[in-house]
This record gives sequence, C-alpha cells and structure tokens, in this order.
Amino acid sequence: MLSEEAILTRNKIIGVLLQQARLDARVSIEACARTLGCDGALIAGAELGEIGLSLPQLESLAYLLSVPLAYFLEVEGLPDAAANAPSVPYQEMIVLRNKIIGVLLRQARQEAGQELEEVAAVLGYTPSQLEAVELGESQVSLVELQILAEQLGVSFESFMAEDLILPVLRSNGSGHEWPDHLSPELLDFVLKPINLPYLRIAMNLSEMPADTLRQIASGLLEITY
Repeated sequence: MLSEEAILTRNKIIGVLLQQARLDARVSIEACARTLGCDGALIAGAELGEIGLSLPQLESLAYLLSVPLAYFLEVEGLPDAAANAPSVPYQEMIVLRNKIIGVLLRQARQEAGQELEEVAAVLGYTPSQLEAVELGESQVSLVELQILAEQLGVSFESFMAEDLILPVLRSNGSGHEWPDHLSPELLDFVLKPINLPYLRIAMNLSEMPADTLRQIASGLLEITY
C-alpha cells in the first residue's frame, strides 16, 4: 500500500507530464477543461499534483494531446509535433469508462472474495463511497486505481481500454459520426457496462480467420439441432 506521500509524489509526476504534453501540443487549460467537462481549476490542480485525475480523464487528455496513455505511466519521449486530434465525445467516453471500470472493480473484488469494507479501507474510503465507484457514479484517481488493482490481485492494464474505446470514438477516423451513426438500440447496448464481455467477444471474433468462424458456426448449429 502506498503512503500518502508516495501518492502525492506520483500525482506530481503525472502533473508535470500533463503540463509538458499540454504545452507541447499548444492546448490551453481551458480547452482541456472543456474536454473533461470540468472547471479549469481542476486541470491546474492536476498539473500541480494537488488533484489526482482518473484513468478515463487521462485517457481523454492523452488522446486530445496526441500522446500515448503510457506517457503518463512511464516517461516516454513526446512526438516532435502533436497533431490536432479529431473532435470526439470525451465526456460521454469518460462516463462510459467510469461505468466499465466500476464493473471490472466489482468483478475483481468478488472474485478475490473481498468485502466492500475491506477494500474501501485500503483507500480510506467508506463502503458506500467504494460502492459508488463500482456503480460508475463516482471515480478514483489513476494512482488509487493502481492501489486497488494491487489489493485485488489483478493487473492495472486490465482496466485500460484504448483498444476498445478509442476506435469507437474515432468512428473511422472522422470522430464526428459518434454516436449519431449508431441506432438508439445499438447505442444503448454499447453504453451498458454489463455488455462489455459481449463487445470483447465481438472483437475477438472479428480477428478470427474465416475458416475458424465457419467451424464455430457449424458447431453451434449441431448443438442447436
């Protein structure tokens, strides 16, 4: 378990990296705040290390500033010139990501056989506060999420989902069609965290060779009939 001083130090490091990326990309604090749907004071506080941003917030800022998410997790060189990222629904993404992270946290906690009270105590939270996180109604900072991952015996990377979320947001590179290009039924399905396993199955199926897919389909038909 990290001490408060260690958490503060890591938040300060992330803050310095955030400010450097923002300045190199020539993006204002106000623009970052609009992206997250928050006050500019939150961005300024995050750059000073006084406020810990959540994983979904950092995912959005990484995309906005054209740096890899790993840049905030380990020191990497910034690109020579940050390209302007297409317009994407960052705030909708953050809401969705918080819900997904909450579902994954609850699943990991239950699989580890740990109660709300036990896990909440690791962060100095009350059980109700942690329950709000699991329901996607609240969020934890990136550093706190790393602590929870260690407590529950799962990898922090399991909560990262650039491969799942950002391709959807990019919408074939334009970034302007999401979510308008989705039918209301499909959008409702995507936004429900409980359907995350089905989305991952769809991703895995899309990468399978045609012959393998035919074999799976044939097997399903044999079971059905």
